[in-house]
Amino acid sequence: MIDTLIDTSELGSPSLEVAPLPVAPKLRPPKKLHWSIPVLFFGLLTAFFTYPTVFHFNEAVSGVGVEDRLQNLWNFWWLRQALTHGQFPYLTDALFFPYYQAPRNALPLYFHDLQAFNGLVTLPLQLMSGVAAAYNGVVFGATMVSGLATYWLIRRLGGSIGAALIGGAIYAFAPIRRDAIAQSITNIQSTEFLPLYALLLHLARFTNFESIRFWANLNKKWVVGAILALTFCIYTDWYNTIYLLFYSLFYFGWRVWQGSHTFRQLKREISFMLLIAGGTFILVAPLLLPSITNLNNPDFRITPGYDRELKSAANLSSFFLPGAIGSNWDTCLLSYSGLILAALAILFLFQRQKPPKSQNPAWLSPTTCLYWLLLSGGALVMALGPELKLSSELNTGLPLPYALFRQLPVVSVTRDPSRFVILAMLGIAVLAAFTLDWLRTSNGLARLLHFVKPSRRAGLAGGLLTALTLGLLILESWSPLPLFEVKNNPFMESLAKEQGDFYLLELPITRHYNHDQVRMFNQIAHGRPILGGYLSRPVVDPYRSPDSPFAPLAELIIRQKRQPPDIIPLSTNQEDLDTLVALYNFHYIVLYLNEFDDPYQLAGVTDLISNHYGSQQLVYKDETMAVYQVPDEHLEKSRSYVKLTLGSGWSPLEYDTNKDMWRWTGANSPLYATTFAAQKMHLKLTLNSFEVDRRLQINLNGEAIFQSIVPNAATTLEVDLSLVEGRNELRLISLDGDQSPQEIYQGSKDTRRLAFAVHSIELAG
Repeated sequence: MIDTLIDTSELGSPSLEVAPLPVAPKLRPPKKLHWSIPVLFFGLLTAFFTYPTVFHFNEAVSGVGVEDRLQNLWNFWWLRQALTHGQFPYLTDALFFPYYQAPRNALPLYFHDLQAFNGLVTLPLQLMSGVAAAYNGVVFGATMVSGLATYWLIRRLGGSIGAALIGGAIYAFAPIRRDAIAQSITNIQSTEFLPLYALLLHLARFTNFESIRFWANLNKKWVVGAILALTFCIYTDWYNTIYLLFYSLFYFGWRVWQGSHTFRQLKREISFMLLIAGGTFILVAPLLLPSITNLNNPDFRITPGYDRELKSAANLSSFFLPGAIGSNWDTCLLSYSGLILAALAILFLFQRQKPPKSQNPAWLSPTTCLYWLLLSGGALVMALGPELKLSSELNTGLPLPYALFRQLPVVSVTRDPSRFVILAMLGIAVLAAFTLDWLRTSNGLARLLHFVKPSRRAGLAGGLLTALTLGLLILESWSPLPLFEVKNNPFMESLAKEQGDFYLLELPITRHYNHDQVRMFNQIAHGRPILGGYLSRPVVDPYRSPDSPFAPLAELIIRQKRQPPDIIPLSTNQEDLDTLVALYNFHYIVLYLNEFDDPYQLAGVTDLISNHYGSQQLVYKDETMAVYQVPDEHLEKSRSYVKLTLGSGWSPLEYDTNKDMWRWTGANSPLYATTFAAQKMHLKLTLNSFEVDRRLQINLNGEAIFQSIVPNAATTLEVDLSLVEGRNELRLISLDGDQSPQEIYQGSKDTRRLAFAVHSIELAG
């Protein structure tokens, strides 16, 4: 059985007992320096494979993935900010200002790869040496522990020290992990939980499976360990969490298939898995329950969709043919070192002679080999995604199991099936160790070393195989990593010292999703809420909503369009700019020089700001940004100012031959009046009803203030308003509903729902 875990040499005399239902071994004190060997080995190897990061630990981070690098630096900074200011880390008011503000309307980060566990364990490093040290601490820690955990998993299964070291190295320095380091994706680098959870789950067995004393015979400390490993993974990354759940299902299925032949045995297996699941649920409820309620949050595009998953899935050829996996090296997705050794393990299943004699017969057994082959194969099939692609150009259209697996609620959040290779690499690493031990004890290799004393042949063979495989692994995938100096912009640092609650108007207004990472990095220095943000799941853009005061600036200044006539009063670019500056207390306007679509746009925005505020207001400029300070007189809020904007529910602008214009409303269409002070205003509407007379009701901030019958012919209505400071919502409501032209005119294909044609809207004091 796969769970017949054998005590290894450094843990005492090996046990040769193979129980029909496995018993976890007892830990014994280590001998000599056996515990220090893997720690030293993986510590040095981690420093070598991440070279030259170790020499710039506090001031630079590795990788070329700019977007994810800066986002992850922000993640660690935000966790520190939240914990030191008593905020819940999964709700932030630091992004998408002013739309998500604590405490009532903070932005949820439940589906963002915040990596709370990584940020928490590296918080001491961040407090002492800065955010770069925390980032590098995650890279070093995750890589080293990935190797160590795989090493101990293989040792507990019965593998030799040399084979376990190689297995750990194959997993820790797998191409997909190296690629995650090169692309600065720290959540995907956090693969240590997979071998750690597998190890603890295999150890957490019943001491006497048939005993009626169920609770008394649990290996409680290993159960707790497995629960904690799964919990920490959930608080780090959703991808690796899904792989752990997949492993749990595979492990449970294997146990049932191999040994649960009675109802009592089956009930015990189910109870054991429910214990793991229940204990984990209690610990992750603060994250899991809000995540479930936010699955249908309209503010996010949470599920990427079938096409995105199909595009991100691995193709069959990538498992075997070289490709650009990392920043500057080529190998196959599975690494040739591990793949060749794992493939040789298949030969073990078909050998005719008996397996070689070993101190741990349960290790070099067909059962162990089959378990890890099936796990690796299953994970690779999942990595192929919903349809079989032979290459990046050739899609067979053949449906695969992932097409069903993706229907599960948690799985639908992910977007990259190819990352199932992470779980496959764990199986390949174990199989590689298995093959090395098989070859080490085989008769053929022993005959090659006939000149060595028989008692030393196995040890020498193991050493040679270990050194050879490690050398091939280094030749295959090592290269120096590029570094990025983590250095704050001096102007942004100076803002942190200024007093008062003011903000930055950063232009162009958020380009959204993975274009806002520079602003997030600058936020680490100045600490003030910013417009936009780069999260793992895109936020629906609030700035270009028709009712947003940012929309005119986003659509006119940035795109340099001339504002067309409309049914509401026109405003100039200067007026729109002053509105935002005064409304949200923007003391500085930051132009990101490299983020404009073309030089014409940048020149237009620069001219607008320079001419309006004066070129002397330019207070900082470098190769990436220019900063203007807003004059004090433009920060004063005019008490008589009122800005009208249309909300959703309005049709596009239409004209007739006389150039008369109008917009159709639906049954309930909003518009907004923004003012800096409470005041009385006079609303004047010119409108007509669609085809028949309809009753119009006008609501102000949720209360009905006016009703009238609107005829089919154009008519003018006047309404007195009492506006409050800030944004006021006006709604034009048809009490008789709306109709479509298709319902009235025979042969019409116009399905729009129409109520009133509004020709003009005016506000006066």
